[in-house]
Amino acid sequence: MDKVAPLSIIIPSQNFSYSLEKVLESIKKQSLVPKEIVVVDSSRSEENKGIVKKFEKFLNIKFIKVAHAYPGEARNLGVKNCTENTLLFIDSKTVLSEGYLSEIFSLFNKSNYKVIFGKTVYLADSVKQKIIKAATFGSLGHETTPGTIINKDTFIEVGGFLEGVRTAEDLEWRARVKSKRLRHLCPDQPFLTYSEIPNSYKEMLSRYFKYSFHTARVNVQENIKGLYLSLALILSALIIPRWNYIVGWDNENLYIPNVTKIYLFSLIVIFISTTYFNRALISKYFTDPVSFYLKLLIFIFISLGVYNWNFSIAGWIEEASLYIPHITKIYLSSIIFLSILYRGIYLPIKLKEDRQFLFPLRWIQISIIGLGLDLAKIPGYVAGGLIQPFLISRKKANLD
Repeated sequence: MDKVAPLSIIIPSQNFSYSLEKVLESIKKQSLVPKEIVVVDSSRSEENKGIVKKFEKFLNIKFIKVAHAYPGEARNLGVKNCTENTLLFIDSKTVLSEGYLSEIFSLFNKSNYKVIFGKTVYLADSVKQKIIKAATFGSLGHETTPGTIINKDTFIEVGGFLEGVRTAEDLEWRARVKSKRLRHLCPDQPFLTYSEIPNSYKEMLSRYFKYSFHTARVNVQENIKGLYLSLALILSALIIPRWNYIVGWDNENLYIPNVTKIYLFSLIVIFISTTYFNRALISKYFTDPVSFYLKLLIFIFISLGVYNWNFSIAGWIEEASLYIPHITKIYLSSIIFLSILYRGIYLPIKLKEDRQFLFPLRWIQISIIGLGLDLAKIPGYVAGGLIQPFLISRKKANLD
């Protein structure tokens, strides 16, 4: 039998029996196998239990059946039920490359790293999957929680994954690792593959909406002050530009000349200063709601400024030097054109997509899908941020 490592692999699973079988098969083929695998399954059917039974004669698998568990809850439960001190998180849809366990286990024990994150490359077979991949992940490897190796005491120090959220708990957990300044590493080369990209544009749009909804919930949950500031920005955008109308144009004490211009200028100054502050002094790995709403408000006010340019600045006098014919059409056309170029050409090339796949015309499809995904995130993020205060607060698991 292959060498056995004092290692517990934790796999949350829900449906996707075919993928789980591929993951267990990739573990079985490793030259160094784990001492135990803990599968926490919340599927409604018994298919995954049957898959696990097929591998029990090759691998030591502890199968835990739960009625319902999001990935964070399942990982926390897996940690509580494992016996080894060294933990490795794998997803039920991420397949290990050959020799991965031997290499990562050796690196972890020989180095001073407290955490080594996973790195995953996304694969596609059909043309639709390739278009979606080009618009999202590209051909680069991405830092992921699946593939992460860590000792149990370090995991307890960091704290468990957030529970009660469907997605983004892994992003929040990795951000927490980095905020604690633990020595960590993300490998240069991807050792895991993910091949379950949806083969439907509609499904991908729905997934992006759901992901952004839960991501906003996590961000708000972690930064309640950010929520209050975001709500204050929204209220200010509704009230301040209409201030003179509310107090009365003839009210000498409360009337503020050029209040909309002052407000817009202040927003821009705040945005620039906070952007610099975030990049210079705050971890850039995690985004809070304030930045999102601030960018959205600035974009809205710039758009309103362009729309009212000829009325406010040139007084609709076509001979005026500041009058710009068709300014709104030019503005909207420029945004659409630049967005299409960015989403269809620049970003896929940056993500190392094959140029032969992009050109001559497929980049247009990629840009449309990419813009659609971006638009799907906006209502999801707004809805998630606004609904979170009315939900029961979810906290990190107690792992002691």
